[in-house]
Amino acid sequence: MQIEIFFQHGWGFDRSIWQKEEFAIEGAQQLLQDRGYFGQPESSPFSIAETFRVVVAHSFGLHLIDFEHCSVVDHLAIIGGFYHFPDGPASHSLFQTMRFGLQTDPIGLLQKFYRRCGLSHVQLPKQVKTSLLVEELFKLEKSSLDLETVKKKCKTISILHGKKDRVVPYQKALQLCDLLPGSELQLIEDGGHALPFSHAAFCAAHISKAINNRPLKKQITSNFSLSAERYTSHGGVQKQAALGLITFLRKRKPSCSSLSILEIGCGTGFLTEGLIDLFLGQAMTISDISLAMVRKCQQRIGLLPQLTYQVCDGERVPTSEKYDLIVSGLTFHWFLRFESALIQLMSCLKEGGMICFSLLLDSSFNQWRQACTELNIPFSGNRLPSRSWISELLTQHHWAWSWEFSSVNQSFSSPLHFFQSIKNTGTSTSLENKQLPIKEFLRLLKCLDNKNRFFETNYDLLYVSLSNE
Repeated sequence: MQIEIFFQHGWGFDRSIWQKEEFAIEGAQQLLQDRGYFGQPESSPFSIAETFRVVVAHSFGLHLIDFEHCSVVDHLAIIGGFYHFPDGPASHSLFQTMRFGLQTDPIGLLQKFYRRCGLSHVQLPKQVKTSLLVEELFKLEKSSLDLETVKKKCKTISILHGKKDRVVPYQKALQLCDLLPGSELQLIEDGGHALPFSHAAFCAAHISKAINNRPLKKQITSNFSLSAERYTSHGGVQKQAALGLITFLRKRKPSCSSLSILEIGCGTGFLTEGLIDLFLGQAMTISDISLAMVRKCQQRIGLLPQLTYQVCDGERVPTSEKYDLIVSGLTFHWFLRFESALIQLMSCLKEGGMICFSLLLDSSFNQWRQACTELNIPFSGNRLPSRSWISELLTQHHWAWSWEFSSVNQSFSSPLHFFQSIKNTGTSTSLENKQLPIKEFLRLLKCLDNKNRFFETNYDLLYVSLSNE
């Protein structure tokens, strides 16, 4: 699929802000916009073909994009952006002074502005369209970002901001992150307002990361889809984890007689069955990122009147939908942006709502990890969250939460059978592209095979409940 990156500069700049070599990202087509402050305006819209669309907006450039009429955006990167400037005498006086400066000494005003951005050596334009700069300064002063349209049109959002920004204080980035649930915020300690100039490599790497996550999500979906027919017969641990989550949830079951429930990552329906029994007749949306899994779950469970089946990425649940309860079994550790996804899901809860989920911990697979250490080869499994990391994250956001720990031991006829089970349940996607050479893998199998007549390993599970009370 083709990749297109739509670059929009902010007030007082032009398209040259993006013309550093770092922003020439391999495999992506640049669509450079120019408001025409210092020359001819230029507009390069997205193509009508199916593409992976990225929008990169600097400062006021975020407000200049017509999200209402643009195509769906796969990723929005906001650099030095803001929701709006506060009203008040001080703010109004600042804009008034800038407009006066533009009309009397435009070059001098721009020089001061660039220095405040952290730029001491900027080639000043030969032509300045003062009237356009003044006009858009009026817009900047009054503009408020259309948050609902941005949330509706942009699948994922990241915010980059300099902590030393003297034009848009970094507190504006904190506010914007709160207003756009699920967005990912990165503050650059030594960064000012002109990050595309001063931190071009950092900004470009961030954009590349968003693009590179695209095939990874597709691979996760593909592997789960390919395993849909085998999942039920090979998902012993997944079934035990589902039963454990239902037991955990039963102790915290909401008392409301009419609930709206969302299940994320239904698989073939292990958890779905328990939810139907626990919440008799309640309305449930049963979802998975894989269409094949949704169809298999629907085939096993049936077309019950209270159930709605849909294909949905758990990291991109629309915030326009609100639920009393969101439940997920062994799915969250597959999220590429765990914290951002959790924030977004919390925003999908009704007042007094709850999220209840299970995930694998980093203490799982002891035998495998020990063998890798003994052989001095890398552990090729995915990095899993620790209890301390989860605790720190939940505490940081001041959510009401509780958890329970459980460990499930699973026996296999051989180490090879264990690794085959990973593939048969669709959980073989390497999130960090780690793969052992065949020679090292055979050494690992031999080492594990020598331990016992059969192979047994541990799956350490954490059951977590979150509420917005």
